[in-house]
Amino acid sequence: MSAMKLEANHIAVMVQMVEQGPLHKEDIEDKLAVETLTREGYLSKIVYAGDDGFIAATYAGQQVYCKKIVGVDVLRLAVQERKKRGVITRCTK
Repeated sequence: MSAMKLEANHIAVMVQMVEQGPLHKEDIEDKLAVETLTREGYLSKIVYAGDDGFIAATYAGQQVYCKKIVGVDVLRLAVQERKKRGVITRCTK
């Protein structure tokens, strides 16, 4: 994982992408966070159901979500834990 410092806006986008993605770029409010996370390799632009303009989390993004944001290694358990905690604005590690 890169040494990128995840701010609250990056964390919100990563949570949205991992838990709800893929999403159309128009359904994501923070375009700058998406650009930064895509450049870092945590998100990717994809084609979905015959349409372009979609964004999805990569496996690197999944690892950031699990290990750095939530602090739980297994995705299913990380999602459960994040939902129990509610909004996360700072990384656990």
